[in-house]
Amino acid sequence: SIRGNISLSTYEKRAEDFLCVGDILPVKKTHESIEVIRRLRKMGHDVRLRIVGDGQGPYADSVKREAKKYDFVTMEGRLNREKISELISKNRYGIHMRDYEGFGIAIAELAYAGCLIFAPGKGGGQVEVLNQNPHLLYDGLDDAVKKIDRILKDGNLREQVRKEMTLHAQKFSAESFVQRIREAVRKFN
Repeated sequence: SIRGNISLSTYEKRAEDFLCVGDILPVKKTHESIEVIRRLRKMGHDVRLRIVGDGQGPYADSVKREAKKYDFVTMEGRLNREKISELISKNRYGIHMRDYEGFGIAIAELAYAGCLIFAPGKGGGQVEVLNQNPHLLYDGLDDAVKKIDRILKDGNLREQVRKEMTLHAQKFSAESFVQRIREAVRKFN
């Protein structure tokens, strides 16, 4: 399982990579994550993108073709929970492009593990998981690039936001859920 209490030294040893976790579907806008990282690299940031997930059909095929154009994009494919947890623990950032995600478990897992996740601010579970943090929630591609660039450039801001987000994400852990259920059951006894 993923540990949420990652120390600063452990975080600092992580790769400057972004994880995009989920099926490759048009609604997930996986191609936009490639574009964000491309723009950040053009600005001088030495970041990479690891796409974890798979898909079938024309959209997934076009994303895979686009990914092959860049040496900074790795298509990880569909991985088991253990491999996903390992990747999460070795990378600093997550990127999510889908608007109005019901409740993306990938976002909660990344946040709980101390990754900074950037996601659309247009409703959905990601807004709550990220505690409505204006540094992590963006409105469109240009805003995503701008906000990520600021976090990448400002180490103090990055650490402040990461600590706040990790603390907030604790309430989405399995342990927290079990504790809340037990409390609710006690109220009925």
